[in-house]
Amino acid sequence: MKKYDARVQFIGETIEEEVVLLIDGYELTCFASVLPYFIEIGCQYPVTISPFLIDDDYEIEEASASAPAFEKCGDGFQYWITGQLNGVVLECGLEFEDQLLLWDYGDLNGKRIRLKADRLDVEFH
Repeated sequence: MKKYDARVQFIGETIEEEVVLLIDGYELTCFASVLPYFIEIGCQYPVTISPFLIDDDYEIEEASASAPAFEKCGDGFQYWITGQLNGVVLECGLEFEDQLLLWDYGDLNGKRIRLKADRLDVEFH
């Protein structure tokens, strides 16, 4: 899994695992599944990020949009992620790797897709 440098923009008060991060120009609301140390707003940390899908229940469709995008769904953690599917990697400005993408959606390989993620899990390293 690829590591990114993320700047902390916001830390949730109600949901303590909620963090808003700036990663490669994308401001993303994430769920901090691994937080081994104290973090501070405005500081930069190494992270890995991956889409989390409840029960590996993929909601994927071919996309018409040409640019990579993260479209937040309401006030929660859900996102529509638009990017190019290349084998096991979804290239969407960031890179997400998942074997099931190729195994179950090989017919979409090489195409622009939209994937609905229940949340974006982030691990601080």
